[in-house]
Amino acid sequence: MSNIDWSKAPEGATHCSREGSAFHDFSNGGHRHWLCGEWVRHAYPFEAYDTPGELVARPWSGEGLPPVGAELEAGFACEDFAIWHKGVCVAVGEDPEGREEFCVVKFGNKIAMYRDEGRRMRPARTPEQIAAEERERGISQVLADFEYTVGPCTHKLARSQAERIYDAGYRKQEADK
Repeated sequence: MSNIDWSKAPEGATHCSREGSAFHDFSNGGHRHWLCGEWVRHAYPFEAYDTPGELVARPWSGEGLPPVGAELEAGFACEDFAIWHKGVCVAVGEDPEGREEFCVVKFGNKIAMYRDEGRRMRPARTPEQIAAEERERGISQVLADFEYTVGPCTHKLARSQAERIYDAGYRKQEADK
């Protein structure tokens, strides 16, 4: 992916062409294109660009609502928001009475609506972030096993040893019954 200088994007830009030559705004269900220093309205919607690699969504920090097209992870109320699912924000708007903003996220053939509350959505994690989280869980498990056998492990040496054990490939295994 090319490096797009989002600091040069006009206010309201939600997307940029992959090569960084054109900015777009798909907020509030419309489409505007930045042309010669001003926003120009277009009739075609975001879905007209819905081919891989055509547009890059503005990176979402996790603050506020995500921009249309942002890849994210979110939970479902029916699962008590305990499981994260990958999705794409397909719409951002406000309710008809103008009381609050919300976004609509598509997860395959499922859709869900989210308000900017709690921690029910987060930016999509990179493979490196996922691996780092798995490593941290594994090291915590080794430390917990240490504590089970030798007592509290608060010394830095215990953490260092747990990291070395985990990085060497040792994992707790359940015995066959």
